[in-house]
Formats: sequence, C-alpha cells, structure tokens
Amino acid sequence: MNKILALPFAVVLGCSAQTVIAADEIHWTITGQNSVNISWHGDATENTLDYRLGAAAKTRVVAKRPVPLPTSATGTIWEVNLSGLKENSLYSYAIGNNPEQHFKTPPTPGLANFTVYAQGTIGDTGHFFNTGIVQELVSDGIPDFVLGLGDLSLGSIYGLKSARQHFNDVMTWSKDAAYMPVWGDLDARNTALDSFKNYKGRFTLPNPQVSPGSPAAGGEDWYSFDYGNTRFITLPEPWVGAWTDWKTKVDKLMAEAQANPKIKFIVTASHRSAYSSGHFAGSPALKTILDSLGDRYSKYVLSMNSHSSDYERTHPQHGVVHVTAGIGGRDLMQDGTCLWLTCTKPAWSAYRAMHHGALKLFFSDTAIVGSFICGPAGGGVNDVKCTKGSILDKFTITAKNTAQSGSEGGVTSGNQTAVSCNKISLGLSGLIMDGGVAYRVNRTFGIPADSKTSWSRSKLRLFENGLEIGPGHTGHAEIRSTGKGRFSHWTDDSARESLRFSATDNTNPSTNGKAYSYCLEDTTTTLDPSTESKDTTAPSVPTAVNATAVSESQIKLSWAQSTDNVGVTGYRIYRNQTQLGNTTSLSFSDTGLAAGTSYSYTVEAYDAASNISGKSSTVTATTTKVIVSPPATASCAITPPTTLVVDVTSKGATPNDATNDTAAIQSAIDQVAISGGTVYVPDGTFMIDAIKRIMMKSNVTLKMSSGTVLKAIANNRQIYDVIRVENVSNVNIIGGTVQGDRYTHTGTGGEWGHGIEVWGAKNVVIEGVTTKEAWGDGIYVSARAANITICSVISDNNRRQGLTITDVNGALVKNSVFKNTNGTIPYAGIDIEPNESESVKNVKIINNQMSNNKGPGIQFGFSSANAVSTSSIANVTVDGNLIANNGVAGSNYYASGVVIARLFNSTDVVISNNMVKNSAQDGIILVDGTKNVRVTGNTVTGSGIGNTIDAHIGNGLMIWGTGTNNNVIINNTSTGNKVNLVVDSSTTGNIVSPNIIR
Repeated sequence: MNKILALPFAVVLGCSAQTVIAADEIHWTITGQNSVNISWHGDATENTLDYRLGAAAKTRVVAKRPVPLPTSATGTIWEVNLSGLKENSLYSYAIGNNPEQHFKTPPTPGLANFTVYAQGTIGDTGHFFNTGIVQELVSDGIPDFVLGLGDLSLGSIYGLKSARQHFNDVMTWSKDAAYMPVWGDLDARNTALDSFKNYKGRFTLPNPQVSPGSPAAGGEDWYSFDYGNTRFITLPEPWVGAWTDWKTKVDKLMAEAQANPKIKFIVTASHRSAYSSGHFAGSPALKTILDSLGDRYSKYVLSMNSHSSDYERTHPQHGVVHVTAGIGGRDLMQDGTCLWLTCTKPAWSAYRAMHHGALKLFFSDTAIVGSFICGPAGGGVNDVKCTKGSILDKFTITAKNTAQSGSEGGVTSGNQTAVSCNKISLGLSGLIMDGGVAYRVNRTFGIPADSKTSWSRSKLRLFENGLEIGPGHTGHAEIRSTGKGRFSHWTDDSARESLRFSATDNTNPSTNGKAYSYCLEDTTTTLDPSTESKDTTAPSVPTAVNATAVSESQIKLSWAQSTDNVGVTGYRIYRNQTQLGNTTSLSFSDTGLAAGTSYSYTVEAYDAASNISGKSSTVTATTTKVIVSPPATASCAITPPTTLVVDVTSKGATPNDATNDTAAIQSAIDQVAISGGTVYVPDGTFMIDAIKRIMMKSNVTLKMSSGTVLKAIANNRQIYDVIRVENVSNVNIIGGTVQGDRYTHTGTGGEWGHGIEVWGAKNVVIEGVTTKEAWGDGIYVSARAANITICSVISDNNRRQGLTITDVNGALVKNSVFKNTNGTIPYAGIDIEPNESESVKNVKIINNQMSNNKGPGIQFGFSSANAVSTSSIANVTVDGNLIANNGVAGSNYYASGVVIARLFNSTDVVISNNMVKNSAQDGIILVDGTKNVRVTGNTVTGSGIGNTIDAHIGNGLMIWGTGTNNNVIINNTSTGNKVNLVVDSSTTGNIVSPNIIR
C-alpha cells in the first residue's frame, strides 16, 4: 500500500477535518422543560430522526413539514417535536444515517451554572467574512443555548441564498446548543427577497404569543421560558399595538417570576434598544416600558438587544443593565469620524466598542457574569484593538441588582482614550527591507530620535489605517523576528535617522494596501474624538479592476491601489450591485459561485473617516464549467458477451438507504458471471457492507442508473472497498455513484478505504461513475493490473486521492474530473506512486481536469527507498489536461500543480500540452533526483499568487535538488507566476530552453 511521498520544503503538521454530514441547516430549540424541536434541511430520504438517552435503545420518529413552510428551502425542510423527555439530561440524536449529535433539556428549576451566548445582526459568510469567525468563537464557548437577537440572516437584503447559508454557518454550534431567536425588522420583513415564513417556519418556540400587527400569521411573535434559575422573555417588533399588548401580558409573567423563589433573575431579549448611542438611537417608548418594569420587579436585571451593529453596555438603569450585542458578523454601523451616532458617550453608557465578538453570560446562584469576548477585526473601522478571544468588557450583575464594572486583558471597562494628533502620511517611496518582517524608511522627522544612549527619547507615534500601532522604542531584532506593528525611530552612529517598523500582520507595507501615517506631538490628553479635525476627502476611485474566473465556483478580483490625503483604510467589493465583502488588500476571491454563470463586480475605497470613493467601472467574469460530463450511454466499455440482464431488485435489493443490499447485489453478479452479461442497478440508494465488498466477476458489466448510489455502511476498518475488481477480466462498471463512509467512519486509522479497487485485474473499464467521499481513494489500481480504462468519471471529495495507480501495464485515463481531495496526505487528484517491486508503464492521462485538491493536481514518485531501487515508471504521458486551483496555502503537504519527485528509475515520462494554473504553491516541479522527464508545450500561470503564508513558493517551472538531472523542459509558457523559472545550480544535464518566460 502507498506510503507518504516526501517532497522538498514540506512541513507536516497535525490536522483534523471537520465532520460534514448530508443533512444541513440543523438547529433545535427548547420548547419546554421536557421537550425540544429539531429542524433541518435534507432530501426525501432524510425524513427520520433517532434519539436516545445515554446507552438506551434508539427511538425513531418520522419528521414532518413545518407550518408555515420556509420559502428559502431548495429541498425539503423537516422538523420533529420531541416531548416526554427527562429534564436536565443529555440526549443523542441522529438525522437519517448521519452521525449522532446532542441536545440537552433544561436544568431542574432553580439550578444554576449554565452559559448563554447572545448575538444579533449576524448575516451569512457569503456576504460577511466575520460572520463565520464569530460563530466559531461562540462554538468555542460551548454554550447551553444561544440567543439570536434579531436580523438573523439579513435575507431581506441579500436574498434567500443568504437565509440558507446563515443556518449552515451557525451549525458550528447549533447542532448541539439550542438556537433561541428574537425577531428583528429584517427577519419580519416580507419582500421579494425574503419572507417571515423563513424564520417562523424554522423554529418552534416555547409559550408562543401572538402580537397585534404581526406581518405573518401563526403566532410565535414573542415567547418566554424558564431555564434553571432565570426567566427569559423576548419582545416582538414594534408593530402597531404590539408593545402595548406585550407590556400588559409581561406584567403577569414578571410577577410570577418575582414570586417564585426558584427564579433569581429575569432577562429580556429584544431586537430594538431602549438605550443606544449607536447608529439606531434608543426608542423612547421602549425605554419607558422597560424602566417601569425595572422599577416594579427587582429580579429584572438584564435586557439585551442588537438593532445597532456595535457593542454597548449601560450602567444599571432603573435596576436593569442594557447590552447592545449587534456583533454577530454584519459590517459595523458607523456614523461620522467618531464612528458613533452620539459622539460624546452618554452618562448612562458604561462601555462601548466598534468591534465584532461574542457576548457570553454565565449564570451562577448569585450573579450573572457577562463578558464581551473579542472577535475578528475589521467589518468597518475598529475603535478598540484586542486579541481574538481576549475579554474587552466584563461585568457582574448580582442577585441584589448591582452592576459592577471590571477589567480584563489590559482593557478597562468604559474608558476609551482618544488622543489629538495631526497625522502626516508616511509615504513609502524608498522603503527598504530591513530583514525578517522589518522595513526601513531613511528620513529626518524633525524631532530627537532614539539612540544607543537615549532609548526612549523619540515622541513619534505611528498609525496603520488610522489606528495607532506599536509598541515603539522596540529593539531592531524584535521588529525583524516578531514584528506585528513594532517600530523604532532611530539615529545610528553616523547620525543617520530612520524609522524601522513592521505591519501589524507582518506583510510588506508597500504592497499590502494599508495606509501609514505618523504624528510628532507629545500629546497624552484624553479628548472627545469629535474635537479632532475632520477628514472630508474621499479616496480616489479604484482603477485597473480585473475579474478572472479561476474555477467553476471562484472568481478572483484585483485592482490598483487608491490614493487618499491621509490613507486608504480598505475596499468594499460589490457583486451584481450588492456588497459582497471588504478587504484591506488589493485582491479578493469570490467563492461558492455557480458554474458557467456570469457575475458583475465593482470596487470602492474608503478611509478611516468613512469617506467613500465612487464605484469603479464594472467588470464581469463567467465561472468555468466542468470540462466533462459522464456520457448518457457507454462509449468506452467492453461489449458484454451476452444480452442477459439481471436487475438487483429481483434478488431482494431495496433502494431505501436503510437495508444492507450487499448480498442481493452479489447474488445478481454471481448469476450473470455464469454466462456473462449485465447486472442492472436502478435509481435509489443501496447500502453496501464495504468489509465484505461487492466482488466483481469476469465478463460482468455492472450498469448503474444515473440516480444510483452504492453507499458504504459505516465501519472502523483501515482497509476495505465498496467495489473490488480482483484477478478477473473483461469487466465494466458504468454510471451511478459510489459513495464512501468518510463522514460516518467509526475508526480513526488507515487511509485505504477505497471506492473502487482494481487489484490484479485485466481489461477493466470504469466509465461515467462518480466516486466520492471515500475514506481513502476514489479509485485504486494495483497488483499488476493491465489494460485499465477510466473514462468520463468524476472523483470528488475523497480523503486521500482521487485516483491512485501503483502497479499497472496499460492504462488510459481520459475525459474525467478529479477534484476536492482533502483529508490525509498526499491529497492528490491523481497519484502515480509504485510501491516496492511494482511498476507503472504504458499509461496515458489525457483531457482530464484536476482541480481544487488540497495537494497536487497530479504527482509522480516512489513510495519508499526500497521502491526507488526496485520499481519503475515508463512510457507515461500526461497530455492536454486542465490542472487548476490545486493546493492550499499553509497546508501540511507540498502542493503544486504537477509534482515529480524521486523518479530515478523512469523512462519516457512526458508532461505535455497541459494548462497548469493558480496553484497555491508551484506549477510544475521536478525535484529530489528526478531524471529523464520531458516537459513540453505546457502553459503555467498564477503559481503562488496571493499566498503570503508559505516561503520559497510561486515557481512556475522548477528543477531542484542534487541528482535532478537529464530532464528536458522546452517550449513551455510560464507567465504570471511569482517566479517563472527556477533551475537549481546543483542540477546538471537539464535542457531548459527554449521556453516563453514572461
């Protein structure tokens, strides 16, 4: 079996893949002390749910369609209501045949020590990059439940796709923690883009209430529930009469909680705010209602909201602390140069910050401890700096209704300092690299600089995109080795003055798109930011905007740097006139797109004062299509010896994705093998015991319908196959899908659970088959196999390789797709890798596509030192293939478009007429003693572009390493790579001209 192929510069790191399951949009809600509701999106076969308590036997329930039915569903939305559960208990549940998840029923009334997270204005990762990072932050906190404070998906702005994506984004926590929503104005807005049904239909809520003026029938406009020692009450949107009706009804709920000795706290959650100095001012009507409730009920101590996209906490107002937590991922809402609607912080405001993050609430017997956890930077201008995961604001609300401010992580609650400073653009002409991540500007600044005798004399302060960086007075070695914003204003022994500094992300300041400025005043006075002079000059309009389709699902944008009187802070990208995201760099990748579809883009620049340039000219690009599709009828297959056809259902196979169909299908194969002929498998999912395998026989054609799936039953073995073709001849496998168990596999070791394995067989055709999600390879060919044809297949999302060939005499691979390999090294699309005493000869790989694999598109090499001396590769041609978007920056395996390593015993290996583009690392490389390889007529472009993580990469064509001799690289075009051609001086006898290098 294959072993790891070692390549130059490789850094092997530990990694793990997140479990992915077929059903998606999974979330659940608490509906009572002994009941929950679970909702998901799945196909017609995923309409059952099994659940159990501990090691008890599973109970299966059949799901139903929700009412109202969400309008964003592209398939089927299912839900189940589970009742009669045991309180304060952890249950396991599994949707269809997917892995088990968990839900926990509410604690016994009066119990404490539970964790709640709250967030609003969340959005989706398709439009807001920070959304995904915040959801991971929430997941890391292992909440018991999460309060969604309205404007959940922003689908009424961005459409139904964003609604679907939102429920997938939150699955990082919503499979195991309850999702308890509050409706926002954008959730309840019925438009052509979205509908309130999308949200009412996806949640079943406890103690649901109807509000006057609601835009959607069916109740569930607000609700309440008890969790341990706390009563939670949500608010509706301010429809006509809704808040007046709520106040009347909530009086009774709060009075009950006030009289209940097991309830220590009352908490309300709304979308609208009563107190806010952010983009949306607090509502006077809501303030009046909540203030009066705070005066009447001493247990009412906390109110949360999110209408403004920012974080703000009040001092107790009428005994109630109000927290705005619009920090879930949508771009921050900012007004003017001070970023806040009310620049002077109101007296009632204890702490505020323009920064994404997560609000964590821990409920003990005696207190609620709140923590605003720092999330990702950006999403607009940040007025605080913090490290992700640190605590920006911490507060404690005791059962005696006192709120106490505190500090953590070096940030003091409620005390932000703004310093008056006349910023001057640094200008980067003459920037010199100073070693490591340090850069130097030689300039006289007009104030005394630090020196060997005065280490901290300079008063110069440095800013990146308008935010102060540092520390200053840093030693030069530390700037070079650590960087991250450190700087030094220095005079050396020759009285030469300079500024040495690093970018906060250690990138090159002259190319990272960020603006640098400085000031010289010795000013430390705390001022109101609104007193600073205002910058009213907008950046210039971005020019030279270019859009290039790099795959069937990705378009890459680039543009020239804009200019500004102070400095450009970042760029906003619009797709089809809707904002897609923002970035501080001069490029952006739009992913998750539809194949063969045109998209239009514009870009605008903005500065730290929120001045915005005009939009750039519009550019368009069309995503590529998969270059091949399986044919409707077989064209490569061998003609069966007879016209006999046996349908597997006649042997008892059932396409229900439930029963073990291995024996029935094997029975049909055994019958046909007597005379030869065809075994037919109709549409449907048939479960296969991959340990026993489907064993092909000579002279048998296995023909699957286009809707056929042969799906591996989960197992814990290291070695197995769904279909095995062993020591037989004249075999066809045509059509359908062979699906492995990589997402349900119960073991952790091994990498040899293959979709189809050809072992010592001859005259085999695999045509029009999709092999996906294998624990090992989609297809594996070995053991002196001969005359193997792989025609028009799709090998997708397998764990180790799309196709591995280790031992064969005669193979043709054509018109096929090998994509999205990931999970365990080498992660290749195709791997030609003989083991000891094996040989690969007389192979043609033509007109295929290898794309989006985590490792190489295609690689050649020997699996071990013994294999190098006892094995061979001969007469192999790789011609006319598209090898695109392979490799992942920073991956634990050296990933190029084409990797040829340690080919000592090889003859007539030809790499010709291929398009190799947008590899994360290098294009075509010959390394580690490779000999006798001919590389001709290829086009290599885009290698390493955008990769700032890996060193020594971006080579279009490369010959490297002692003994890599006697190769021919001629008539190729290498263009638009970081480096177009590299020939190591230790190599000899290589012919590397003529090539077009530009």
